[in-house]
Amino acid sequence: MCGIAGIVRLTKKYNPDSEIIKKMTVSLSHRGPDNQGLWNDAHTSLGHARLSIIDLSETGNQPMLSMDGRYVLVYNGELYNYQELKDDLEKCGHKFRGRSDTEVLLQMLLSEGVKCLPKLNGIFAFALWDREDKTLLIARDRFGVKPLYFYLDENLLIFGSEIKAILASNLIKSEVNPQGLNEFCFFGNPLGRETLFHKINRVEPGQWLKVKDAQLIRDYFWRFPNETHDYDDIDGVVLKSRCYLKKAVERQLVSDVPVGVFLSGGIDSSAITAFATQAYSGTLQTFSAGFDFDRGVNELPLAKKISSLFGTEHHELHINGSKVEPLIEGLIHQHDEPFSDCANIPLYLLSKELGTNVPVILQGDGGDEIFGGYKRYLLMRYRLIWKTLALFRIGTKFLSRPIANRINRLLDVYGNSEGSGVQFAKMLTTDDQTICLRNFLSQGWKERLVTSNPFERYEAIVDDLGHLDQLQKLLYCDTKILLPDTFLEKVDKSTMAHSIEVRVPFLDNELTDYVLGLPSRIKIRGGQKKWLLKKALNGIVPNNVLYGPKKGFGVPFGFWLSGKLYKYARGVIGNSSPDLLDKKGLLRLLDEHRESPNFRDAHVLWKAINLSLWHQRYIR
Repeated sequence: MCGIAGIVRLTKKYNPDSEIIKKMTVSLSHRGPDNQGLWNDAHTSLGHARLSIIDLSETGNQPMLSMDGRYVLVYNGELYNYQELKDDLEKCGHKFRGRSDTEVLLQMLLSEGVKCLPKLNGIFAFALWDREDKTLLIARDRFGVKPLYFYLDENLLIFGSEIKAILASNLIKSEVNPQGLNEFCFFGNPLGRETLFHKINRVEPGQWLKVKDAQLIRDYFWRFPNETHDYDDIDGVVLKSRCYLKKAVERQLVSDVPVGVFLSGGIDSSAITAFATQAYSGTLQTFSAGFDFDRGVNELPLAKKISSLFGTEHHELHINGSKVEPLIEGLIHQHDEPFSDCANIPLYLLSKELGTNVPVILQGDGGDEIFGGYKRYLLMRYRLIWKTLALFRIGTKFLSRPIANRINRLLDVYGNSEGSGVQFAKMLTTDDQTICLRNFLSQGWKERLVTSNPFERYEAIVDDLGHLDQLQKLLYCDTKILLPDTFLEKVDKSTMAHSIEVRVPFLDNELTDYVLGLPSRIKIRGGQKKWLLKKALNGIVPNNVLYGPKKGFGVPFGFWLSGKLYKYARGVIGNSSPDLLDKKGLLRLLDEHRESPNFRDAHVLWKAINLSLWHQRYIR
């Protein structure tokens, strides 16, 4: 993995400065400590920070020029089928200087242009500069495993693997993006192309952009399958799913440096461990993290049993919760944005513990979205029951207020049979409308956000899915929005902070092409989530893992806010800008939470603390 950055001059008002691209590239040195390369001409500056994984020689260094010198490529990622692609290119007469996947990507782009992108089985973000045509092509892999951001105005295009690279140019002013702020208040992070920074956008998953003469053209090279395909029999589907997953793990073990697995003890990471131990040459290393003082969600004992079963060299990180304050601030620096998913804390610490000993890690992200592993999928599968229960809502008035509020919220979301984008979005919001962080913004921001719709990303996607069933629509939304914008974002930033490349076998092209096209009734069946995956792993992963309760990784931030982080939280909120947050309201909520801790209030407070620290660092 690597970090890439660049500036393209669109008018004569900006003159490229080699020192600027150097600063941008240095800001990404944590992503690529092995080599830094720069390239400049009269129109463009490109930078690359390299983490060597395939072909450790200098022939894999970047920026990489084509044989004739016309094209220049900077690329972050791994192509798992690069050898197959290279073989096909050589049959057509193409010559190679080394054996890196970078050179394969360059030759594919020169041979086929954007038509080659669907053939790339891997994770990537790249920029290709055409020196003759003065055109820049940038693209991001189909699920958005690798990040890519850009800023565009009439004079400049600036891009980078992380926002900090764009900011390091000192060519733009940091301002808050209203749409990104509104989405953060509801979901804990901006969605789609939005970020918290005005005019800094993401390249969306599966998208390419071409820029020439300040004109931007964009399109998608991959979309979620819009139709389900036929299947012969259930046993055949189970067997194919198992084979595709096994092949995906084998493909992603290819590396010139050691490979390990993040093992939580759940279904997905256990499956990856099982297949990896069969194919890996040598002893596979596995890594787990847990909070010792919260046994209810600590999966360390189960992970250790899985490790013993498959004979891995296992390592554990026991987290005691000390020194949380600098960790929170460090994570904001790594993400460049406030980020409310606390699961990045153990992931960040575990990656730090690894150091440079195991630079490549396999992880189970994507399994829940592809195979249907969340509880809301089960609830949606039996939505007719919820619709019926909604008719008897009046009965909730005889229940206690907390229970009645919880039931009414479930009825509002799952009792609605429309399958609208707003309905799906509300399934992901932990806050109800009365306690959303937006209600604790300053009066000025409340007024500015009146016309901003936090659910527009969901509505735009669902409007094009009228022919799919409700559960398939929900799976589509989670794969298109939740997976890249929340989970994969967390994984990349928390691991690349320590120069570790994470690979996600559940998002392999062949596997996802097949499973995403299956009807939802095969994925959730007989009242079981992940029914298909469990059947495919029968006899491979132990039954207590396949059919045991899903714990998840709970981070005790509510416990911290009512205890060891209480004074810190008061200080952060007290130092917040009055132009951004309602400090009095938040301090009152913090005191109420201290007296009566609950997840809902803690979640709002956690988002407020992250937002305040980000605003103080980047905006004020």
